[in-house]
Amino acid sequence: MSGSPRHVFVQVAQARESVWETATLDRGVSKERSLERPWARAPRGLSASAKAAVRKALGLVGLVLFASPVLAAARLLLGGSAPRVADWLAVVFVLLVVVFFALLNLFVLVSVAAWIVRNRIREPYLVAPGAPLPSLVAEDASASSPPGARVLVRGTAVRLEPRGDTGPLVTDVWGRAERRTEADDFAVRRGASAIPVAVRLETAPLLLGAAELREGDEVVVVARVREVATSADRIELGGETRGVPRAPGDDVDDAPYRNAPAGPALVLGDTLAVPVTILVTRKR
Repeated sequence: MSGSPRHVFVQVAQARESVWETATLDRGVSKERSLERPWARAPRGLSASAKAAVRKALGLVGLVLFASPVLAAARLLLGGSAPRVADWLAVVFVLLVVVFFALLNLFVLVSVAAWIVRNRIREPYLVAPGAPLPSLVAEDASASSPPGARVLVRGTAVRLEPRGDTGPLVTDVWGRAERRTEADDFAVRRGASAIPVAVRLETAPLLLGAAELREGDEVVVVARVREVATSADRIELGGETRGVPRAPGDDVDDAPYRNAPAGPALVLGDTLAVPVTILVTRKR
């Protein structure tokens, strides 16, 4: 990004579906938190696979042992008339018990090995998600969307006023175990009759379809409604007053911060549990 990015998010994989995020917001406020994210994976090696196989075998033998009273009853009934068959039933029962305890001991051993591999040898890692995702299913945003509602907006990504930087709005770089996201809050320009939309980012967004988001890219954004601002020209974001720019040719003489006030705007955002999803559908 050109100059210092407004927000910087660094996520490090710490366990399955869990990351440690260090967030620097508005070029100053730093936050650290543990978040649940589906793109964090824990290694599953040979020891983990062996543990799963032994657990399944142990369960099957255990189920068979539940039928052991039937074997005992059959041996008693056949003891006088068919002693040879009764003896074989006793052998089968003893073998089942031996196999069960052998598998139990093996399960303990492979469980210890899997724990050592997972916690001491191999580290968790990240897998960048692809598109489309089920998370893109939401209702279209409108002026009547209540705070907290999960909504979807389609349009063109534009920079909020005052403009300042000229670089990408969001850049997203994935490593094996660490992800770095630099971002700025932005607006989504839609049709003339649609309510203006601003997007506030306080945790790393899920960027799909591209490694960066630039002004002019066409996007689909899914997020939660934070509030309905009374004026699209004056939205408080991170202690700073910003505005949604009007489309070129739209009331040029009454542009933001001039005489005529703008109408209300929808402010979207994230939660610690669910980040903003941004799907880039076409690059500018």
